[in-house]
Amino acid sequence: MNKKTSVIVAVVLICLFSPLGWAETPLVVHASSPISTTQYSMLEEVFVTEDSPDYTPSQDEDTVRWVWWSWSESTGSDWPDDDALYRAEQLGLNVSTVDEPLVFSHPVDSEKHVSLTGDVEIMAGEIGYWFVQFHLEITPLVNLSNDTLLYIVLTEDVSEDHHGRQGVDIVHELRPEVGFSLEANNVTETTFSLSSDHLAAAGVDLRQISTGWRYSLVIFNETDDTDAPMRILSLTSGPLPSPYQHTTAGGQWAPIILMAVAFVICSAVVANSRKREEGIPRIKAVWSTTSPTTLMVKLEAGTLAFRTQDWTVEAPWKFKGRPPKPSLQPTEEKEFSIQFSQHHEEDCRFEVGLEVDEMGSWRQHVWLPPSSVTIEGKGSLEDSSTVALD
Repeated sequence: MNKKTSVIVAVVLICLFSPLGWAETPLVVHASSPISTTQYSMLEEVFVTEDSPDYTPSQDEDTVRWVWWSWSESTGSDWPDDDALYRAEQLGLNVSTVDEPLVFSHPVDSEKHVSLTGDVEIMAGEIGYWFVQFHLEITPLVNLSNDTLLYIVLTEDVSEDHHGRQGVDIVHELRPEVGFSLEANNVTETTFSLSSDHLAAAGVDLRQISTGWRYSLVIFNETDDTDAPMRILSLTSGPLPSPYQHTTAGGQWAPIILMAVAFVICSAVVANSRKREEGIPRIKAVWSTTSPTTLMVKLEAGTLAFRTQDWTVEAPWKFKGRPPKPSLQPTEEKEFSIQFSQHHEEDCRFEVGLEVDEMGSWRQHVWLPPSSVTIEGKGSLEDSSTVALD
């Protein structure tokens, strides 16, 4: 019995003997791989036309390609286009004038300026939401300028929208990040995430389609040269890991069959627990963009009312004063802020105790990296420290 078969058999046994343990399930790593060490010499950004997303790339194996689709509003396509419009603005491009594929080529600097290593993981939370985490170690080999950015980009090898359009290397998600040191030989160990909410908005469902995705990590700074607006210091790209990445095509049938058996056995458990899951409260937390010690919190009630009992936080973090203890009626939402006495470089981990009608005591665990507002006196262009653990 191979490793994957053993895992699925374990799922069946859990369904049979511990049906009420689903709510206690911690975060699960579904797939993991080291950050790719493949060296690339060129980044191509392609803005395709409204009439056709088709683009025939060159066959250079040392080139990473991002294909931008900018036409969802005018065509009704379900491909995301907000990042494409953002990127076009950064490049000074008016997409309405694009009547044929427009290619921006950015060579990678021949001198090595940054060392980037780590791992990428596909994670799943307690109620089945999936997200991506990059655990990175970033080391500048020279002092970097203050406008240096990291782009995390997720593309799909072959993408099709709900109208039947097809395209290659379509960008689904772009995340700008600044949460790393710019000083030479100063190592930053950090974690960046592509959250489940952002992935869902970008049309990415790793639970249903786990293969055919590719990540890119690009560290660059901007130039005044309109012909070469990006100076790329580091370019890394690789396939997003999948639970099936090390399984042959024939070897996938046994897990699929066992999954079908597991589905039949677990169907009764799922039906009985659905009402329970719908009643579970949700908590979302994001750092303030102006204060590294202020956390913006949103509580959402499910189909059951609940009362907040207590808040606890792991050292070295400490609450400044007592966090609010709101009570919410079914489907009600409340937003408020929590203050911490001091900013720390360690991850912030805290939990809230709730009393949920018909369910009793419940504890929500929240983890998020420290605020990036303290880095060079400003936050990331798009807050990366949002966590919602249910």
